[in-house]
Amino acid sequence: AIWNDHILVSRADISPLPSYFQAYHTSDLSPAYEITAVSERSSQIEVAGDKAYVIVNGWGTVGKIAIIDLVGEQLEQEVDLGPEGLNPEAIYRQQGNLYTVNAIDWTVSSVSKYNIEETIGQKFPPIKQLQH
Repeated sequence: AIWNDHILVSRADISPLPSYFQAYHTSDLSPAYEITAVSERSSQIEVAGDKAYVIVNGWGTVGKIAIIDLVGEQLEQEVDLGPEGLNPEAIYRQQGNLYTVNAIDWTVSSVSKYNIEETIGQKFPPIKQLQH
């Protein structure tokens, strides 16, 4: 994702990494900052206003959305999507909502809905569970 003059990057690897979120300057691709507080391997990023919403999946072990304050360059909070929100693989934004597509255990999927403005700090059940 791109925000102002930064390219926002999520990171994952088999081995633990020192950080799972980094920002680079668009002008020369030099590192701008990294956030070490994101708890696990991460995947896609969606930006709304001055916040980045990063799906944290730990390669199937967790299901969270990390909320990054892009102005303060720090983790604001991680929102737990609950047991049926494990392993989010994609995140989409429509109006004031975020939707994650969760692989759970790779045999059952779900979709979680997160209202950006109304539900800060709450847990969210999936809105629909799908059988493969």
